[in-house]
Amino acid sequence: MIGQDVDVVALAALRPGASADALAAAMGAGWTAPLPHEEGWVKAVALTHGFTARLDVNSRVATLDFQAPFPSATTVLGLHLGMSPDAAKAIIPAGRGIPLGQAL
Repeated sequence: MIGQDVDVVALAALRPGASADALAAAMGAGWTAPLPHEEGWVKAVALTHGFTARLDVNSRVATLDFQAPFPSATTVLGLHLGMSPDAAKAIIPAGRGIPLGQAL
């Protein structure tokens, strides 16, 4: 079944600039390369794992999005879904590139 072998820890470790191959490895059987009309969006596990990404024209990760049902026990840059803004600010102070108060 698609999504059973998704490596959420590997997804959480991805950063913009990572290769499409690294994204594919983390997504396992959930990986499908985006079709031209999808404009680089990778959404195969959006509903099952709360993860989407977008590839740029060079097949590098341009953006990553983590939302429910992404496991709250899995951290991304030390942050996790469901944490309070104060707890997030203690890890990454405001002004360091992550807009607090928005979806993490």
